[in-house]
Amino acid sequence: MQQSHTKEAQLPRGPWRMVICLPLLLAANVLGCHRDDLEEAHAPPTPYLVGLPDSTTVVVQGGTLKRLSPEGDLRWTIHLEGGPVVVPPVAAPDSRLFVRTQRALHSVDPAGDVLWSVPLDPPPTPAQEPWAPVAMADSSVVVAAHQTQIRAFNRDGTGRWSASIPMEQLVARPVVTANGNVLVQVTSRVFCYSPTGVLLWNHALSVAPTKQLTDHDEPGG
Repeated sequence: MQQSHTKEAQLPRGPWRMVICLPLLLAANVLGCHRDDLEEAHAPPTPYLVGLPDSTTVVVQGGTLKRLSPEGDLRWTIHLEGGPVVVPPVAAPDSRLFVRTQRALHSVDPAGDVLWSVPLDPPPTPAQEPWAPVAMADSSVVVAAHQTQIRAFNRDGTGRWSASIPMEQLVARPVVTANGNVLVQVTSRVFCYSPTGVLLWNHALSVAPTKQLTDHDEPGG
């Protein structure tokens, strides 16, 4: 009886093996990255909850804002242009909201009217707290416009000042001090700007340990 033999397909040996395998590996890598991008793009937007000085609450879902009374009754619902809200909104002392969507910064008054919108570059994905707006005592706002620029806007949306920062990673949301100065921290430095945007000082941060352990050192010794 004649036996049948099944041969397994084998890749050629030698240089031709690399010629065939390399495009396959590259294609698999590209498809994997594309799948990750699609999963990130279709991820549900992060919801946010904001308490206002007048004891009302704003619920943020995607690009939609709903304001609730202190008793939980719906006061208004609005939808913002510019994509979903990507970082936590902030309430100003006069109860207006500063809301950053994917492509703009919006100012919303307590009645639910959008007072103004300023186009901004999209923050890194996923956006994190350093890209959130910060309200000042006079209800103006400071925000990281992009990786190398901080911008301040007046209550009416006009530009107050802007400042360039090094091409480094922002590690924290800007901080406004009691006297109105603005502190900005990147990986290696902290910058301090006056309320009018003048650079007052910058402080270099040391990332190296003060004492390097050796193989003979015991932690805490």
